[in-house]
Order: sequence, then C-alpha cells, then structure tokens
Amino acid sequence: GITVNLLFLNQRLWEFQYPLISKLSMDGYPIEGVTVAAGVPSLDTANDILASFRRIGLRHISFKPGSVQDILSVTRIAEANQDINIMLQWTGGRGGGHHSFEDFHHPILDTYASIRRQKNIILIAGSGFGDSEGAWPYLSGSWSTKFGYPYMPFDAILLGSRIMVSKEAGTAIEAKQLIINTPGVDDSEWEKSYEGDAGGIYTVLSELGEPIHKVATRGLKLWREFDTQIFSLPKEKM
Repeated sequence: GITVNLLFLNQRLWEFQYPLISKLSMDGYPIEGVTVAAGVPSLDTANDILASFRRIGLRHISFKPGSVQDILSVTRIAEANQDINIMLQWTGGRGGGHHSFEDFHHPILDTYASIRRQKNIILIAGSGFGDSEGAWPYLSGSWSTKFGYPYMPFDAILLGSRIMVSKEAGTAIEAKQLIINTPGVDDSEWEKSYEGDAGGIYTVLSELGEPIHKVATRGLKLWREFDTQIFSLPKEKM
C-alpha cells in the first residue's frame, strides 16, 4: 500500500490534498496511511482528520513532532484515538532540519514514559541513519544508557539519504555520488550548518520559511547567499 506525506504547515496545499486522499482512496488507489508533516494539529482538528481517514479504512497516521510539547500533543491524539495506529516520527533538528530545531536525544528522554503509555503509538527514529551499526542502538534501546537512563528502544527507523543512494533508487547517479562524497559531521556538531559549512551541509530556509539541511552545492551556496543578503531584509528594502 501507499503512505502519503502531507504538509500541514502549508495550508494552501493541505486544503486540496487532504480531501484528495479520500477521493483517491474511494477511487481504488491502495492508500493505507498518511503522514501529517510540518506541524501537529490541535486535538480537535486531529480528531476530525482521523475520523475522516478512519471512514476510508486507513491503517495508520503519522505525525512528525518538532518539540517536547509537540510530542505530548501526539500522545494526547493517540489517547483519544486508540483504535488506530499512530506513528510518531522523531527526527529532531539533525535529520533534515525541516521539522525541528531540537537535539535528537533529550526530548525523547523527557517524554519516553508518556509515549509508551499509549499502546497504539509506534515510535520511529530518523536522524541520518546509514548502516546497522548506527541504527541498532536505537532499535535495541541501548542509546539511552549513555545518558544514565534505562533502555529506551524505538520500534522502527526512518531511512532517507541511505535509500536515495541505493541501487534500486531512481536517483541520478551524479546525485547519488554527491551524497556519498559528503562527509557529514558527528552528532555534536550538526548545528554548525546554521552558520556555515558542516561536513558539506548548509542550512537554508525552505519555501515554507523553515530551516532545511542541504548538500553544499554551488546552487545551494547561492541560495544561502540569497537568504543572508536579500531574503532576510525588511520588505521595504527588497
């Protein structure tokens, strides 16, 4: 089946994409889930969204919270909708940057008990995973022991760049090689991308006005220059 990603933050897109999911499903397209990205709706709005998706038989709904408060909002949504699987996709600020400014670990340490009280939440980690060595501590739960906490396993992981460079992906060979050649940085240094080059990655503002991490190509460096020298100016000076 198909899981569709919708940007809640972009209301122009949401207003036509959200009802389109129901139409496509009723037309026979095998849609089994939706990811509500870039913002967590209020409880009342989320209940309405889930009610409509429940009517067309969707199996799971995902949310991408960006802060402790957002995570707790997702737990309240899950508590109010216990008959449907709720996937909580946590990337923090490091993994892509479009959903959060936060450190990856501490918000989960603070909310893990609340998350696990809701049996219909599937907790998913995504933050630059590229191999089994990096992913296993999060699936086993051992990652939290270095902070002095008991084991806190995730149920699954998200893979982005790793899939883009796989043999089966339709990504252009040149783009695959560019991703492979980008060295990246250790977890403790990812925030350097907001100020400059961090292992071949820059952070720029997306079309939604939110920070997003990108490979520092010539085009991206120009984008960053526009952000800092033009798009950041007051409207009267542009």
